[in-house]
Amino acid sequence: MIKITTTKMAKILRVPTPDEMDERFSEFENTNYGDAYHAALEEGFSVEEAEEKALLFEQKERDREIEKYSSRIVEVFETEALQLDLEVTPLKTRPGEFRLSPRTSWLVSASKMRVAVNGITGFWFQNTREFLDSGPYTACSAVQNHLGYIGELWDLYGYSSPRNRVMA
Repeated sequence: MIKITTTKMAKILRVPTPDEMDERFSEFENTNYGDAYHAALEEGFSVEEAEEKALLFEQKERDREIEKYSSRIVEVFETEALQLDLEVTPLKTRPGEFRLSPRTSWLVSASKMRVAVNGITGFWFQNTREFLDSGPYTACSAVQNHLGYIGELWDLYGYSSPRNRVMA
């Protein structure tokens, strides 16, 4: 089993992390703030209370946007991981952390990773044994040490980049 976070998935996919997107969102003026502020005033709240309610509303909106963005990262990463016969499962006790495990076996996933490495890099491994011996790696550690290639599978297989799919 390999543990992975949403932040690590974002880095592998070469997209901004949820924290980086949160910073970007905070740089833009939220028009919902004004609406929430005026609605609170109309409901009879004081100026200070209206400001507090508007800030709280703005934070909830940002949190909702970050949650949607994080979900897209995980969704795209899951799609990419399937190319390598890998399954992404959330850890129930740790939000934002996941277990990456093979659907069939680590050997099958390592074999698929070898094909990806052969197609993406200048290396050429004749078979999975040669790939594992190059570390030397176990099948699991070969997958773990080459996870960065997940972000480049789109180029190898000719479909839309992770960036386009996450940022959509």
